[in-house]
Amino acid sequence: MKLKGMVNMALISLFIIAAGYNVYRSQKNINLSDLAKENIEALANSEGGTRHTLDCGGAGIKACSATCNKCNVTLTVYGNGKSATLTCYQ
Repeated sequence: MKLKGMVNMALISLFIIAAGYNVYRSQKNINLSDLAKENIEALANSEGGTRHTLDCGGAGIKACSATCNKCNVTLTVYGNGKSATLTCYQ
């Protein structure tokens, strides 16, 4: 009876060790997609961006726009009292 308990304990220990090793090995190889890498880079550069804020106030303005000189992106806001922010990272 004592030998059977020791064998069971050894088998359970081997199973736990094998499962733990497989979990360790699977966590070791994490590949990030290009999109994830670009998102991380954009977050890292967030303080160095060029920011344009549009406030289309009243006075019957139908549209207002701003273009970022760094990334050549144009932000256009339509309507009175609307506002938006464009931040360029490059």
